[in-house]
Amino acid sequence: MTLWFTSDTHFADVRVLRIDRRPFANMPEHDAALIAHWNELVAADDEIWHLGDFARGTTEEVEALLGQLNGTKHLIIGNNDPETTLVAKSWASIQHYREMRIDGQLYILCHYPFRSWNGQHKRAIN
Repeated sequence: MTLWFTSDTHFADVRVLRIDRRPFANMPEHDAALIAHWNELVAADDEIWHLGDFARGTTEEVEALLGQLNGTKHLIIGNNDPETTLVAKSWASIQHYREMRIDGQLYILCHYPFRSWNGQHKRAIN
């Protein structure tokens, strides 16, 4: 099992093509490329933490998308995660903030940047 972290996929959110200048002609091309890359890296038994701004669409569309993506998926809520994303049943967990220790290293997971965080001066990673 491998542990992965990602954020800001913005599936089905046409605004990212303009705002982020993502190199895709349209959203179906964007989403297909992100799904393919995700599944090339993430195995079915891997765990992935998505640190916000996952997708737009109906709950059914979000559920269908989650079903196409490998791994056990956790969501750290971002500012562009609508209720339809939050109520999707395929998330292993949904929260605004999480601290986790991996091999003795403290990680602070949140969509938003912090000026200071728990363990900042003790080598914790935000």
